[in-house]
Amino acid sequence: MFGDVFDTVEDIMQGTGAVASQQYRRPKNCASELDLPELSRLKYKQHKKQNDQDMEIEINKKQFAGIKNQGATCYLNSLIQSCFMIPEFRKAMYDIPLCKDIIDERTDFIKNEKKFRCLIAFQKILAEMESLDVRAVSTEELTKSFGWQDNQALEQQDIQEALRVIFDALERALEGTSHKEKVLQHHKGLMVNHITCLGCNISKERTEEFYDLILQIQGCNNIEDALKNLITPEKLDQDNQYYCDNCDKKNDALKGQKIRAFPDNLTLSLNRFIFDLQTLTRVKLDSEVQFGLELNIQDFLEDSSMVQENDENMIYELQQVLIHRGNAHGGHYHAYIRDCMEEGEWSNLIEEFNHELKKKIEEQEKQQKMETEEKNYEGDKEEVIEEEDENGDDKAEKNTRKQKNIDPPTRRKKDNAKQSGKNAKERKKEKSEKKLIEKRKQVAKDQAYYDNKEFPIPYKNKELAKNWYDFNDSSVTVIPVNRLQSQFGGSSESAYILIYRRKNLGQNGVTLKPEMPIYLQNYIQMKNKIIQEERQRYEEAEKQIEIFFTDTEKIIWDKYKWVDEYQVEKEGKKLKFNVENTLQQIFEAIQQNLGVNQNFGILEVEEKSNNNLLQFLKLYQSQNDENRTKTIKELEISHYSSWVIFYESDQNHQDILNTIKPIIGEFMIPIKLSILVSGKKNEEIVAWSNMKLKDFRKYLEQKYPQIKYEEQYIKEYQGNNQVNHLNNSFEREEQTLNQLKIYNNHDIILQKIDPKLLEQAQIQYQQEQQNENNKQMQNEQKDDNLITCLVETEDNSETTRIFLQLEWTLEELLVHIKDKLGIKSGLKRRLRNLNEKELFYQNEYSKKLSEFSDFKEGGQRLQIERGDIPLSGNIILKYQNHSNQYKKKHDEEITDQNQLLKQNFSQIKHEIIIDQKSSLQDLLQKICEEQQIDPTCHKLYKTDHLEEPTVPYNQNQYNNILKSLGLKTGDLVIVRHNSQILQQPEELADTDISIILQQRDVENRIYKNQEEIIINLSATPTIEEFYEKILNHLNKKRKEQNIDQQFEELTLDNVKLAKYFPYDYMYKEISHEILEDYLKNNKRGKAKKMSKADNNIKKAPFLIKDDGDVIGYRFEKDNSFQTDDFQTDQDLYMREQVLEQKKQNKIYNEAKYQGKGGKEQGVKIQSFDEEEEIALAIKQVEEFEKQQQNSQQQ
Repeated sequence: MFGDVFDTVEDIMQGTGAVASQQYRRPKNCASELDLPELSRLKYKQHKKQNDQDMEIEINKKQFAGIKNQGATCYLNSLIQSCFMIPEFRKAMYDIPLCKDIIDERTDFIKNEKKFRCLIAFQKILAEMESLDVRAVSTEELTKSFGWQDNQALEQQDIQEALRVIFDALERALEGTSHKEKVLQHHKGLMVNHITCLGCNISKERTEEFYDLILQIQGCNNIEDALKNLITPEKLDQDNQYYCDNCDKKNDALKGQKIRAFPDNLTLSLNRFIFDLQTLTRVKLDSEVQFGLELNIQDFLEDSSMVQENDENMIYELQQVLIHRGNAHGGHYHAYIRDCMEEGEWSNLIEEFNHELKKKIEEQEKQQKMETEEKNYEGDKEEVIEEEDENGDDKAEKNTRKQKNIDPPTRRKKDNAKQSGKNAKERKKEKSEKKLIEKRKQVAKDQAYYDNKEFPIPYKNKELAKNWYDFNDSSVTVIPVNRLQSQFGGSSESAYILIYRRKNLGQNGVTLKPEMPIYLQNYIQMKNKIIQEERQRYEEAEKQIEIFFTDTEKIIWDKYKWVDEYQVEKEGKKLKFNVENTLQQIFEAIQQNLGVNQNFGILEVEEKSNNNLLQFLKLYQSQNDENRTKTIKELEISHYSSWVIFYESDQNHQDILNTIKPIIGEFMIPIKLSILVSGKKNEEIVAWSNMKLKDFRKYLEQKYPQIKYEEQYIKEYQGNNQVNHLNNSFEREEQTLNQLKIYNNHDIILQKIDPKLLEQAQIQYQQEQQNENNKQMQNEQKDDNLITCLVETEDNSETTRIFLQLEWTLEELLVHIKDKLGIKSGLKRRLRNLNEKELFYQNEYSKKLSEFSDFKEGGQRLQIERGDIPLSGNIILKYQNHSNQYKKKHDEEITDQNQLLKQNFSQIKHEIIIDQKSSLQDLLQKICEEQQIDPTCHKLYKTDHLEEPTVPYNQNQYNNILKSLGLKTGDLVIVRHNSQILQQPEELADTDISIILQQRDVENRIYKNQEEIIINLSATPTIEEFYEKILNHLNKKRKEQNIDQQFEELTLDNVKLAKYFPYDYMYKEISHEILEDYLKNNKRGKAKKMSKADNNIKKAPFLIKDDGDVIGYRFEKDNSFQTDDFQTDQDLYMREQVLEQKKQNKIYNEAKYQGKGGKEQGVKIQSFDEEEEIALAIKQVEEFEKQQQNSQQQ
């Protein structure tokens, strides 16, 4: 982490610390161009009662500053905050004379540049935490001095290790100076490691210094037990006896540790992380370990008999608790620290805390009381309802109670119906937010519980209960001493490091605040001055805005656009105003600065980013405007707004104003519409979103006078030959374009129609709407048998709400859903219960919906799928046919277009329904019958999580039933030809692998001489080892068969290997070049050297498995032209089929959704698993292509 900070003389500290990502804000004022200034330290507030009223008074005293988190530096922040609050450490750091009177003038005390930067950065951060007027200081300069790169601020470290590393780094930085011992002298203790022979009682000892004591807490109830275990020696006996030089033989002995001297600041590290030998993982111990505010160390000294009774030097007082929240693999650190120098205003702050705690407890008690009363009330209501039912209440009265939400189950049902209407993303977000809120509530509840509970361990010095703070990165808050008991353990948050301080440390027991050196004082004063100036500059900028002014010639008024390439921000006149300036002052500034000497008006314009049209927002006149006395803030004039100046004496200007006045306003948003009128080309016009339909029609009458207002019939084209009739009802005339969902770039069809026919259509539409409303009201008045469910399509493209009757059967519901979704009655469909994630079986389709609990309770979610309905006990498997018999089909002349389409999609996943008690052989037989291939020449492959084939099922498994093989609904199997599958071995050792070896015929581009071999490999086999095993086999085989005696022995130079990847239909050569290319492109980027761990053929890109891999070998003498690529023509053909499938999928997906704005203009392709749907798909594609050609011609 910091180990190489001082290893070299050269200055290598050029890395930058992690910088928080910049937040871009919408410009509101001139301050938007400035960096946010540092926030001032929080001032504490105090509650006072005056005239029986609770009043909040702000006291002008500051709280402690926190430290910003650079990403994952909470451990470092907690350590620095810990060091800062230890007076001896702060004083020792301040005493290092690094500079003269100002920080830019160095002394010669530390000449090494790296060491100086580290020490001065440490001094600066301590001084900033003490006196800089900011809410949180930064550690970036400090981490830069460590030589950190950006990503190191995002890597969390263990705080115990970091403590020792930082202390060691400080000692190395001060090596050779008189301050080396001073900085950490109060943190060092002395420990003795000893082995004592029990034969002669002679001990061998070795002393060492320690910064902290690591305590094993497993099985301990408190810190005293853990300290006792630390110094209890271990007995070496039996086979583990100690050889004593004095006795010249092995004897029993005691081995252990003794603490000869405790440091003034005692650091106890609790070992909460252990390695679990059963799970072979690192785990965190959350067991409870109590610690007191006082600790007597007398019993733990090496020679405690020499200590006098009640010696104050033996008493230590708790000062800090460094806390870890999380698990063994990560989490968060913060610290509870006692302010022993009383720098803060704890006494005043705790009053505010207790005030809030009292309110919090009262709210919790009130909430608990309300929940109890509600439960009792609901129980009483149910009893009353049951009693009324027994007394003969009629059905109407029951319904009345339900409508008034008396019946809790009915209310829950309605809530569930509402909830089911939300999409999955919204439900997930709500669930996550609810979980977070509940977690925060629980944390607050737990904290309130401990805060209100007395600290359980007695202590004599009552001052120890005061001045406790929670230092949590940039937040520093006051806490009561009772909160400490929450860190004993028992949850994911617990004490990790305890720091005790000797009671009588200091001058006469009084801890004095260290004095800051003069150069640091000057540095803080300078920084505070700069920060204050930045705040003042920012506050002034917050009150100012800049406005751009231009003239009417810069706008093309009939197109509502700026003239070509005009940019008002660059070419307009810019004036700056205070937000408290009035409109009258704006007019005066325009006259003075822009030379306007007559009556004028200003119009605010804004260019819309989606269509570059200008929106007209506000218009003000320099004479007699009622808003003249209002301020910029009151008028909500925005920063960087653009205004056009109009002259009242200019008739042309007045004509423009009279034209645009009806469309001035913040809701009058300009939109582009494409208008299609019979006999004319498509024409783009500008309309406004808040324009009523009747006004839009008048506007169209002006544009197209050949169609009078009463003859207009307007439709919105929605793609796929779908239209939305706009003016077919009287009610729509009063609706705005926005309410009618007419948005930018929509297509509008304008037709001429007989006014009488239009009126009849409007009356008919009104009657239909009335009938629909009546029908809906009747449905709402029906009994609970009428409910809704949500139905999703198989591709999740849409979700539809379906009304249903509980008296229907599931079969009737399926027919109703197909009718609603426009699915032909003859097409095979089935239903899946998404709540249970299971299909409905055939025997369930005759049941009434009232027999299913999910339908009765409401909120049912279904999915309609393609395919047959399975019988009970059946499973639905998927399979792919990778058979090389496709080659035979390819050679035949195929004229039928449907067959050609099937051929292009030969690699789609097929579905097969089969009894789970059937055997694997039955499954193979059934698949081969469907595909019309020979089952004796094919076998089934297992697939992995990527749905890639792994190994074939062995011959013995074909008699097993599918259930015993673990096959279940949704699993995928691959059927392949036997040519690449040989007999599996009976047994394999753990280190053995089975491979299918075949020789490359370079001339004919095929493989021959297939054989199955078993080789033994290490746990991490390299390329060289793999080649060695294969070559040993081939050389042995050649020798036995007396083949090619004149040819030299096979080696890495004259033989090449390649692995076959059946899912991709390709061979990949096994070589270092292929491995290096893979690492460069996928893993290491610009790595110069391949590591030893990378050379493992079981890893990517070769992925040699334990069973069934096909390996081809090629004699390099047959590849004299170096042109062979290991591939076969058959595999190349199959790869072409896969690529063609992807190409076709892309074509159809592009055809499915074309255009912008989410408007569906293309065809919607159905499944390819049914002849009827295939023909429909081809027809739709042809129609789409014709439409595309026609549109291009137009």
